[in-house]
Parts: sequence; C-alpha cells; structure tokens
Amino acid sequence: MTDDTVIKDTVRAKYGEAALRVLHGQASSCCGGAAASGGCDPVTSNLYEAAETASPPEPAVLASLGCMIVLGSFLLVAADRQVFWGLSLGLGVFVGPAQASSRSLMARMAPSAEASAHFGLYALSGRVTGFVGPAALGIVTAIAHSQRAGMAVIVLLLAPGAALLATVRLRPAAGAATIS
Repeated sequence: MTDDTVIKDTVRAKYGEAALRVLHGQASSCCGGAAASGGCDPVTSNLYEAAETASPPEPAVLASLGCMIVLGSFLLVAADRQVFWGLSLGLGVFVGPAQASSRSLMARMAPSAEASAHFGLYALSGRVTGFVGPAALGIVTAIAHSQRAGMAVIVLLLAPGAALLATVRLRPAAGAATIS
C-alpha cells in the first residue's frame, strides 16, 4: 500500500468509528471537552504537541487582525504598484492564521454541550459577513467613485471586530468565555 492509501484508510476508519459512536448514542461528536480530555480520538488528535496547544488562540487572532488592519491601511495609500503587491502579499499571510485561530478560539469558548449551536452561529456569521462585506464595499465604491474608499470598508469592519475580541477573556480552567 502507498502512504496515501494508508492515510485515507486511517482517516476513513477514524471517521467511521466516530460515526458509530454517535449512532449508538455514546457521544454527540468529537468536539469540545471530550476530545480535549482524551474521550475521543479525532483524526488530528496527534497533529500538535501539547505545548503548541497550551496557549489560547486569542493572541494569535488579535495579532493577525492587527497586522491585517495595519497592512490594509497602508494598502489604501500605496501609490506604487510594487509596494501595493508587496503589501497585498503580506496581508495574505495573515488571513489564514486569523481564520484558523478564530475557529480554535471558538472551540475553546463554546461549552461542550453547546458546541454545535455555537459553531452553527459561527458559520452563519461567516455567511452574513461574506455578503455584507462585499455589498458594503460595492456600495461605497459606487457612491465615492473610488476603489480605495471601497476597500477602506474592509479595514473599518476588521477594526471593531478586533476591539470587541480584545474584551473577551477565557477562563483558564473551564474554557468558557467571559466578557470583561
């Protein structure tokens, strides 16, 4: 067997085991507290070392958002094409970590029993912002007759989100969020 086949078979087996646990009422999912405490063996359970997952993802999300806001602001005033593309590439570096860390943050914030509901709301908010952001960008661009003004909408949407996230504090033991 090739390495690809072994990996596919392993993933298929682990997802099958998880589906059977849900089917037989042994678990509602592999998400939340049970997975973190070893009660479930998700497919990626051994992907990271314990030290890599010990720190909360909130600083990573805030750092990524901060870098996106700063680079996005500089993009708005960039006059040189090469500077524009350099800043754009730099901006792209922070999009993935912001998304991945925010999902990890949601997993830590959501109580185990309510993880599905929280991730459902998370997905819904992603759909809404996927519509609202481009719509606002288009409207501002059309009104101002400026693509730069339209792009400023992105920075103006990221900044309040980062400010709001900065008020969220994770409880060290329980993993549920509190607003300070």
